[in-house]
Amino acid sequence: MKTPNQPPIHPTLPTMVTLYRRRPPTRLTRARQKIHPRPKDGSMTPSGAEQPQPGLRITLRDLSILETLHTTPYLRSDQIRRLFWREEHGGEWGRVKACQQRLALLCRHGYVRRIEQPVKRGDGSKHFIYALDRKGADLLIAELGVEPQDVEWRPRSQEEHFPFLEHLLATVDLRIALVDGCAQTGVVLQEWLDEKELKRSQNVDRVTLMSPHGNVIEAAVVPDAYFMLCREGKYSVVFCFSGCILAATQRCSMPKPSPLPRKY
Repeated sequence: MKTPNQPPIHPTLPTMVTLYRRRPPTRLTRARQKIHPRPKDGSMTPSGAEQPQPGLRITLRDLSILETLHTTPYLRSDQIRRLFWREEHGGEWGRVKACQQRLALLCRHGYVRRIEQPVKRGDGSKHFIYALDRKGADLLIAELGVEPQDVEWRPRSQEEHFPFLEHLLATVDLRIALVDGCAQTGVVLQEWLDEKELKRSQNVDRVTLMSPHGNVIEAAVVPDAYFMLCREGKYSVVFCFSGCILAATQRCSMPKPSPLPRKY
């Protein structure tokens, strides 16, 4: 029985129940449900599930990058490009894109990890910093025979604020400038050792210092880098100490200096 204030329902107009009735699934919807089934708990993706990653074929350049990250704990993306993408074809922009894409793949597969530098207001974006990750350390142990206890791949706490980070990156800038200069002048870079390698091979000197209070302090001194240059039978052995370069040049009549021991 109709009440006086209730409007009549038109027989051709749909009611609210009809408007919001669930539509039957189409053929495309059923196909999507077969490929990506929805979990029973109603979530969009299964909790804790990892998307399978296709295999990554490691190249010699990848292995060289991982080895450098073993001896030099941190490298900026532009430093990696200038060290390992030195071919002429492709242009500057092509080398930048190739380096970025390869580093993204190595990071996605767990060989390296990416660190974002802190940016102050008004400074703009900075290059990412890359370091060795778990799978990269395992590859160096398996392929190059590096001792497991010598591989540092675990991240430090707040390593983007690591006190010596700028110092390490500046040493890499010196190495890149040295490689570029050797390529232009025909000098051969025979050997390069970072501070980490020098410490591992026990190339440490001890000096005696006097404190302001008159106390005698014995301290260890480790060069920031060591490299050997060669040109026309002349060899130069160079040690770097915090931006200062101490060089000892040997004439062609003298024998070639023996390289410093490198311990893996």
